Parts: sequence; structure tokens; C-alpha cells
Amino acid sequence: MKTILVAAIALLSLTIFGSSGWAQSEDSQQGIAPTLRANSFFTLVGSISGTFIATPTTLPSGACSGGTAGFAAVCATGHTCSCLEEEGAKFTSTVIGKGTANVFITVDETAGYGLPVVSNPDHPTVCHPFVAEFDVTTKSDTEELEAVGGETLRQTTLQYGGAFGAEATTLFTDEAGSFILTQQSDSSFRMPFTATAANFE
Repeated sequence: MKTILVAAIALLSLTIFGSSGWAQSEDSQQGIAPTLRANSFFTLVGSISGTFIATPTTLPSGACSGGTAGFAAVCATGHTCSCLEEEGAKFTSTVIGKGTANVFITVDETAGYGLPVVSNPDHPTVCHPFVAEFDVTTKSDTEELEAVGGETLRQTTLQYGGAFGAEATTLFTDEAGSFILTQQSDSSFRMPFTATAANFE
């Protein structure tokens, strides 16, 4: 009787753990982390920070040439663009966790808008459109974020406000958010962001 009881317990344990392992494997194949609720929305709050390099790699137009998806590697025909680049910037976010981000921002210097600063009416327009790509790598997720927005000259800083969407993510099925990146005079920057993500099956 004792032998039969031990065998029954062992069989029950194998059934329970075997089912759990099968469910986890199925979730992984669908690209959904087992620790996240399926068919749910998540609020992501985080930031990217670093220092733009002095000599970014650019195309002849001045646009950034880097990025996994090449979203920032564009400049309108006949326009002059400039590039901001930082690889290995510090990334942190709720849900996703900590990691690194490669940042590529292409600013269209020709398509300016907004009035010059009052103290210097001969100064060029203070705002310019931009496209950007943020390639994020953390322990739990890899993302390609594509963004558009506008650059504005402040008294002592440059601000880049915009919105992004996920071209690719290994953790979610969809993600979109907004951000404001502030660049200091020494080229250091910090970009707080807020996003909504989902992992529908």
C-alpha cells in the first residue's frame, strides 16, 4: 500500500508540473512573457538618458545612418538634416525593466517653423521637425521604437517632443507612447516617456 501511495503522489506531481511547463512553453511561442497577464494593457513609465556623441555616423544629407530599422535614415529631397546619436544609453521602465537604448534622431534643418527668438529676430526659426528611432534591449524585451515630433530651442536647452510606436517588440503585441527629450548644452540628455502596451493573443 505504501508503494502504491508514493507512486500516486509522484504521478500527480509529474502531471501538475508537466502541465505548467507546457503552458509556459505555449506562451513563449506566442511571444508573451509568462509573467504578464494575457489580453491585458500595461502602463509603461520610464526614461532614456545619456550623452550624444560628437561625430555621429550620417548619410550625405546629414541624416542618421544607424538604427536597426533605418527609420531615422531619411531626409527630404533637397533638404539639409542633422543627426543626434547615442549608443548604449541608459534605459529604465516599469514592466520592461532596465537595459540600454541606441538613440538616433534626424532633424530637418530646412523645414523650420516658429518665430525666431525675440532677442534675436535675425536668428533662424526655433523649431524643426524630426524623425527618430530608439532600439531598446533589456533582459525581458527587445524593441524597435519609431518616433516623429518637433525640436524647439529653449533658453539654454533643446527639447524634442514627440510620439512613438513599436515597429517590433518581443514582449508585447502593440505599444505606443509620448516623450519629451531635453538636451543640455554639454550634449547630455534625458527623455522621460509614458506608453501603453498590450499583449493580446
